[in-house]
Amino acid sequence: MQHLGKRLALAAAIAVALGLWSSSSLADSKEEAKKHFDNGTQMMELEDFGGAAAEFQTSLSLFRTSSALFNLAMCQKAQHRYPEALDSFRALLSEFGGKLTEDTRKEVSENIATLSRIMAEVEVVTNVSGASVHIDGMAAGTTPLAAPVRVGAGSRRISVSKAGYATAEKQVQIAAGGRELVRFELVAEASSASVATGAPSVAAPTGPAGYTQDNPDPEMIAVENALGKPMYRDYQRYQRGPASRKMGFVEYEYRVLKKKRTKGIVLACVLTPLFFAIGTTLNLVMQNLAAEQRADSDGDLYSTNDGDGAEIGSWVLFTLFAAAGTATLIPGVIHLAVGSSKLKKLKPVYKQYVEGVTPAAETPATETPPETPPETPAPETAPTATTARLQLHLAPVFDRHGTPAGAGLALVF
Repeated sequence: MQHLGKRLALAAAIAVALGLWSSSSLADSKEEAKKHFDNGTQMMELEDFGGAAAEFQTSLSLFRTSSALFNLAMCQKAQHRYPEALDSFRALLSEFGGKLTEDTRKEVSENIATLSRIMAEVEVVTNVSGASVHIDGMAAGTTPLAAPVRVGAGSRRISVSKAGYATAEKQVQIAAGGRELVRFELVAEASSASVATGAPSVAAPTGPAGYTQDNPDPEMIAVENALGKPMYRDYQRYQRGPASRKMGFVEYEYRVLKKKRTKGIVLACVLTPLFFAIGTTLNLVMQNLAAEQRADSDGDLYSTNDGDGAEIGSWVLFTLFAAAGTATLIPGVIHLAVGSSKLKKLKPVYKQYVEGVTPAAETPATETPPETPPETPAPETAPTATTARLQLHLAPVFDRHGTPAGAGLALVF
């Protein structure tokens, strides 16, 4: 019994000591938390929301209070860190909802409703696992991500990095309530083993970020082989634009060439004939006007309107429109020829990568063609509407009395 009493007394002494130490430690934590809270409040007044948020987070790590959590949420909202602000507001209602005033609870609920409406989600996928994902400079996890990352709607900068691989980065636009899938193809950096062994190193081409000679994009190589020229600059534009999230490089380049061919058709086959037709029509109108003025001035000694001004004006107008037609004809022909030629070369690659048609499936079985009698040349026929050409002919010009008054240009199709 005596030993039992001593043990109980010792246990009571230890419990009292632990209680005193715990109270002292808690008091110190509260005092330190208050100091950081006051620092954060002063920084909020100076609109230094980043520094204020750091102070409030430190204060909360020492001792959690509703005031520090509310101020932290407001600072995060001011910094446009909307997902973090939404989490802080929700934590405030969850932890301190019963202790908040009615006005504060209403304000927190309104902030939660507003932030929830402007949320979006981004899903980041990489070709290698273990890559660190950062969104607007904030760590978002490591691939493969367990779930899409909540972000605020608008423009977001996403970067992915991993040791031994070149860092990749994209700028994406995400609408409120939407979900964006962003894919990254990380490319291994050139190994430094060649430097250690003294082997000659091969410099990477000046292509897009992340591209190396040892690990090229297979679609870029396919386009280069088809067109017979380097595609580094085209690939840079493809990676920087939104097309890289919607299609592969083969489809992107095919669409670019189709636009170039269409531009050539519009310039050479639409605008050029239109300019020449307008110029020719105005020339004919002005020539007829000049002929009428000459006819009216015949026999009138006092008339000074002999039609020379109208004739000069007709040729000036025709020259201007002819120059405009020539200016559209030359680039139009170039765009049409280059675009059509490259599209023909790229067509097999497009079928393979986009339509999924392999070269073997595309080749038909060889069959012996049936013998056909030699074709007889078709007799020459008059040009139809589809082969009509624009021609200019000199034609007599008559005045209003039916008397020949000169010659002019006639427009014949």
